[in-house]
Amino acid sequence: LPDSHKSRISQILKAGNHLLELINEVLDLARVEAGKITVSLEPINIAELIVDVLSVIRPMAEKFNIDLIDKITAQNSVHIFADRTRLKQVLLNLLSNGIKYNRKEGSVTLSLEKQKDSTIYILVTDTGMGIPSEKLEKIFVPFDRLGAEGSEVEGTGIVMTISKRLIELMNGRIHVHSTMGKGSQFSVSLPSCAPKKINKKYEFLPLESSSPETSKQKL
Repeated sequence: LPDSHKSRISQILKAGNHLLELINEVLDLARVEAGKITVSLEPINIAELIVDVLSVIRPMAEKFNIDLIDKITAQNSVHIFADRTRLKQVLLNLLSNGIKYNRKEGSVTLSLEKQKDSTIYILVTDTGMGIPSEKLEKIFVPFDRLGAEGSEVEGTGIVMTISKRLIELMNGRIHVHSTMGKGSQFSVSLPSCAPKKINKKYEFLPLESSSPETSKQKL
């Protein structure tokens, strides 16, 4: 095909893939809000999960020239109680946003924090431009891209809403802290557990809308 036709076909494919992504995310959100999603909670070795997550997201980081810094996989004895598939989905969402909305040749760091109450915090910290404080409360509002809809970065404004709902379904919480000019940090808190804890299955109950909580961890 002539180069002009190849270019047009490429644009059609790109638009088609973006539309498919939007449809899938809208369907995911509808299932969550309607209580049609269940989670299967089990002990998860967080280091093994992160290896899997990084293998999926690394090509995207290379495309955007973003450095992925892994501070988790060395801690291979930490287990959390969660749904493996859904937690992987949430972490991929957070990493994807951290990469897309970063600065040129920036970085995204994955790290862990352990609390005395047996809570584990998975931290995703980027070196982007940061989010204004007045927009933080809207970050989990469906379809609100905080003004990024006018940028070249593609997105739907749904993934953060889905991520929040899924983490809450796993008895956890998701927080965000951001400093303008320095970057943002998303933290996912989940209960730690022993490797042999008995699996349980919980049905999803629709959640009332609430304002997002913000952590005070320094970048």
